[in-house]
Amino acid sequence: TMAGRVAQLPAGPVSASLRAGYRQRGFRSRSDRAGTIVSGRLSRGELSNRASLDIPVASRDRGVLDAVGDLSVNVTGGATRLSDFGWLTAYGFGANWSPFERFNLIASVNAEEAAPSQQQLRDPLVFTPGVTVFDFVRGETALVTEIAGGNPDLRGERRRDLKLGLSYEFDKPAGLRLSTDYFRNGAATPLSAFPALTAEV
Repeated sequence: TMAGRVAQLPAGPVSASLRAGYRQRGFRSRSDRAGTIVSGRLSRGELSNRASLDIPVASRDRGVLDAVGDLSVNVTGGATRLSDFGWLTAYGFGANWSPFERFNLIASVNAEEAAPSQQQLRDPLVFTPGVTVFDFVRGETALVTEIAGGNPDLRGERRRDLKLGLSYEFDKPAGLRLSTDYFRNGAATPLSAFPALTAEV
């Protein structure tokens, strides 16, 4: 991780941070079901990097656009490569605005891609015959072969989060602060476990 000032603007210094890392994870599994032995070995290498930039736009103390108040913006971006899935990207931007003393507004938008877990992608298939299941459509009980394991065709999840925050710090009594936050979280092609069996499923 590296962080520091990269430029000087009238409203203040521009600061940046860079982060890079590598992580290796692995799993080994072995199951014995009625004499049927299934073993698996999973590994995932994760190479990641991320950068962020904080830029001051207006400053009351420095007399730069002081009618606006204190205002700074930030941008972030990054990419991660998973050995068993591929590239994932992330980005975000936000603003921190104080139009007058003791009042503060924060707004941010973040978007990122997420991959299925190693188990969701690569777990070995396990077939269990003779499982009793109630068929809600026909209204009868059936003996089925249950199949569990990973699915290499799973797609990644795309997330997008919005945050708005307002806060006001009172002059008296000292330390009294009123704040409120609004969050909106969305996801496309989310990953989840198979739902419980119903007539619709």
